[in-house]
Amino acid sequence: MIATSKEIKERYPQIQIMTTARFADLGANDELAETVDAWCPDIEVYENLLEEGVVAAARHRGKEVWWYTALAPRHPYPNWLIEYPAIEARLLMGVMAWKYQPDGFLYHFLTRLAEGNDKPIDDGPLCQWNPHSCGCFSGDGRVHYFGVDGPVSTIRLENITDGLKDYECFWVLRDLVDKLERSPLRNTQEGTVALQAARAVLRSRCQR
Repeated sequence: MIATSKEIKERYPQIQIMTTARFADLGANDELAETVDAWCPDIEVYENLLEEGVVAAARHRGKEVWWYTALAPRHPYPNWLIEYPAIEARLLMGVMAWKYQPDGFLYHFLTRLAEGNDKPIDDGPLCQWNPHSCGCFSGDGRVHYFGVDGPVSTIRLENITDGLKDYECFWVLRDLVDKLERSPLRNTQEGTVALQAARAVLRSRCQR
C-alpha cells in the first residue's frame, strides 16, 4: 500500500487517495500518512474512533474521514441489506449522517449481479430475480435492478433518497437558525422559543 500510494501521488498528485484499510490511528504514525488523503472505516469502527478522538485528530492533520457499509457491520448497526428493516437505510443516510458527521459515504457497488440474473426483470411483483449476495445476506452492492425499460428502484433506494432529504433538512434548519440569530426577531418571545427548539435538534450532532 505504501509503495503503490507513493507511486500514484508522484505521478498524479491531484488525485485524492482513499483507503478502507483498518489503522487504529488513521495513519497518525505511519508512512501512509504522507500519501493517504482520506480514511474510510466501516460505521462501527468509525463510531469507536470518533469517541476516542482519533477522527478529530485525523481531520486536524488535514485528512478526510468517511464511513462505509458492505456485508459488515451487522446488527445492531444499520445496513442496506434486504434482510434488514428498510428504515435503516433512511436513518443511516439522514439522522445518523448528521449526528456522526462523516465527510462522505462509500458504497462499493450499486448494480452488482447475482448468479442466474441473466435477463431484465419482466415479471412481478414476485419475480424470478435472484437477490442473493454473499453468505446468508441479500442486496449487498445492489440497490436497483435491471428492468425491461431501464433501472428498477427498490424500497431500500427510496429510503436512501428520503434519508438524503432528511440530511438536507438539517442543513436548511441550521441556515435558518443563523439567519434568525442575526435578525431582530431573535429578541422576541416567538424568536427565542424557535431558537431554543431548533438548537435542541441541531445539538444531536456529534462534535467533530
